[in-house]
Amino acid sequence: QTSSSSASLFTMNETFVVDQPLVPTIPVVSLVASSEFIGVCDDLILNGAGTTGSGGRAMIYNYSVMPGNDMTKVANVSEILEIANSHKNGIGKFRVDIPSDAMQKNGEMVFKLIATNFLGYSGVATVYVKKLHIPAPRISIQGANPYLTTRSSKLKLKASAEMPIMTCVDSSVANAKMSFIWYEDTGGFTGSLTDTSKNPRFLNLAADSLEASTSYQFRVVGFMTDTPNVNNSATVEVQVSQQDVVAQISGGSYQQFGRDTSFDLDASDSYDPDDSAGSFSYFWTCEATSSAADCSALTIPSDISILSVASSTLSTGEYTFTLMVVKGSRNDTAEVDIEIVAGAPPVISITALTQDKYNTDSDGGFLSLESSVTSTLTYTAVWSADGSDVSSLFVSGKGYASTVTGIDAIVGLSLLTMGETYTLVLTATDSEGESSYSTISVEINEPPESGEVSVTPGSGYALETFFHFTAEYWVDDDLPFTYIFGTTGVNEDGSLDEDSLSPFGGERDDAFYEDVTLSTGLNSTNYTVGCYVEVVDSYGAVGSATTSVRVRSRPLSVGELLNISETKASEAIESSDADAAKQILSATTEGMGSTTDETRRRTLLGSESSAEALRASVLANLWATYEITPITVSDVASLLSVLVGVVDTPSEVTYDVASGSHYFLQTVLRVTLGADIGISTSSTDDIGNALTYIFETSWFDESSTESFVNAQNVSNVLSLTSAAQMYGAYDGVGYDLNIGDVDMYSHRTAADT
Repeated sequence: QTSSSSASLFTMNETFVVDQPLVPTIPVVSLVASSEFIGVCDDLILNGAGTTGSGGRAMIYNYSVMPGNDMTKVANVSEILEIANSHKNGIGKFRVDIPSDAMQKNGEMVFKLIATNFLGYSGVATVYVKKLHIPAPRISIQGANPYLTTRSSKLKLKASAEMPIMTCVDSSVANAKMSFIWYEDTGGFTGSLTDTSKNPRFLNLAADSLEASTSYQFRVVGFMTDTPNVNNSATVEVQVSQQDVVAQISGGSYQQFGRDTSFDLDASDSYDPDDSAGSFSYFWTCEATSSAADCSALTIPSDISILSVASSTLSTGEYTFTLMVVKGSRNDTAEVDIEIVAGAPPVISITALTQDKYNTDSDGGFLSLESSVTSTLTYTAVWSADGSDVSSLFVSGKGYASTVTGIDAIVGLSLLTMGETYTLVLTATDSEGESSYSTISVEINEPPESGEVSVTPGSGYALETFFHFTAEYWVDDDLPFTYIFGTTGVNEDGSLDEDSLSPFGGERDDAFYEDVTLSTGLNSTNYTVGCYVEVVDSYGAVGSATTSVRVRSRPLSVGELLNISETKASEAIESSDADAAKQILSATTEGMGSTTDETRRRTLLGSESSAEALRASVLANLWATYEITPITVSDVASLLSVLVGVVDTPSEVTYDVASGSHYFLQTVLRVTLGADIGISTSSTDDIGNALTYIFETSWFDESSTESFVNAQNVSNVLSLTSAAQMYGAYDGVGYDLNIGDVDMYSHRTAADT
């Protein structure tokens, strides 16, 4: 303290201790081997990238190995693991590559991975591996083993496969054709395992195909079609857990009734997700929660799904009714707060929601609320929100409002804040001024966060370098995760355009993606290629991260590029690797460059006719790839992205290629609608770009007698695009497509409006 207060300085310090969390995060370790049985020439890759419980920070990884029998020696392998464990002063590596010559032929090994988070908590996983003495394809089943699911969920198992490496033996395989057969080894599943998907690598079983509280052993055998003795297999244990029963009381979480009105509390919407044998038992209790309330006059019968309360039975005041439903050894409870008011105001019942949480983009970003109101008098009903951080969240005409009139309403989920819970109120007022209200709560899901994506190596060459993608450190309570990998657009200044995403394919169960082929970057951005991952939680919320690498092209003639593309694409298609085929075709079209776009300046040598042949080849292979591509939003986006590259230089697009490209658009859109899915924004942009290029080809020559018919065909594509855009949209919702020469707006109007 000085004599002048303006020159005084005061300091204070305080020490505090941050204790361990009451509910600590425990790592759940995922350890994936590139194959359970390793071909004689193949290396082994161990990958723990799918481990969760990091708390968003780096974990410590520690690998070890034990011999699987007395004949196996593991000293060389142990030395490699010790080096990996010492990486970054003992942080270790989540991925370890073990060279083929370090493993003993016919040796059996059990690998263990311990992952420790920043809190000091650890998890462990093991995997068995056998080194074969003969060549074998690399086969694995994506995701955790055991694989956890429920009876009411669809089962989707995806096999990853690569051709056998033959460099250390004198023999070879005739071609890349691979076949896949699925088995269930316990005998517990008696349904069909053939033709469950367009792609034989995938096994898709409908919901309710498996029994709860049962374990199954699914096995996939992959073999070279023309040399079946060159084969391999992978197995996964599928554990079908028994789900909790769900107690539900219809009408809303808070309801008002008049003392002069009888009312029902209905639990008949309670359900068993497993749909197991047996019936529900129902138990009700009443608790007075205000001084004037009194439950003593209410007689509650035993084991009834609908509790009827006669008028004048309960005094005015507040009550909590609790329901317990029991089925076998399982039970669940639900509560509803009831307020009894004087008179006989309208009786409101809000239909229960179908999900515990909603994403801001669920059902196109909208949630429909339904209810019923009963009154002997005329009434008005108004929806509002209690304590909302969003002032106007109800759809009203072509905009949004803080309140809407009517017993039903639509909420704009896209306006709401992730992680918040919203209390929505329906108030009904009759013609004599008496009113009542009920409420319902909507919880908005939070996406996975705190993670990143890494891609190695940091630079390479298109159609030559294999890149490896990994998603790390992602945090969310709603497990398991699935992953979508792909590339982003790149702006002129080299920054990444995160609104322009091109996925490699559909969702994957592994947190990594090996051996990815990337397209060359633009000259103007120093060959930068943006890369991304979308991490999807069990409710469908998406977190994302991006990074970049540099990808150049080797100097090639058109003929050389055609040969490379044909060879690599044919191998991928023959082995049913649709995503790899799309990557190769995309890299081919980017490698061709453009005669009109300076950022993609043509560096290939060859005539226009040879360029036409190359584009025709890519389209033919794209059709073959489509035949083995599942129909999902991401898979459709990846197909359409390749198509744009086929037609992006109209002077090199023949009449037949333009016609085939248009038909490809039409075909993909039809199967998309047939699969009951919509399309992404990137897909609609690609459709607009593809049509713009097609307009400039000879297929759309106004002097041709067929131009009118072709114009009608384009109209059909636009009609299909509009339908796919509007899939699941609510009344009043509209979308536009304004790309190149295509300018279209689609708007949904309900028939009754």
